[in-house]
Amino acid sequence: MPPASLVINATRMGKDLPGSPITDGGLFPIGGIAWELNYRGELRFLHQALAQREARQVRVEDGWTQVIAEVLKVRIDEAMLQRLAAVAGALCQPALPPSQ
Repeated sequence: MPPASLVINATRMGKDLPGSPITDGGLFPIGGIAWELNYRGELRFLHQALAQREARQVRVEDGWTQVIAEVLKVRIDEAMLQRLAAVAGALCQPALPPSQ
C-alpha cells in the first residue's frame, strides 16, 4: 500500500493571516492526511479538511498538539486532550466543533 498523501498548512494562513492556502472548492486527496500546524485564529484549512473527513476519508491532524508533546516530552492522549480542551474552553471559544 502506498503512503498516504499529506497536505500541511504551515503558511500562517488562518492564524496570522485570514483564509486558507486552498479554496473551499479544493479537494483533499482521498485517504490522505490534512495536517494543520496553526494553533489559533480562524483555522480555515482545518475546517475545510474536517468538512471532507468522511466523504474523502481524510485523516485530520491538529499538528500543534503533536509539537507540544514532542517539545515537552509528554504523551497527549484522549484524556489529556479533553482536560486541555476544558481549560481552553473556559478561556475562549473553541475552534473546532465538539466531537461526535
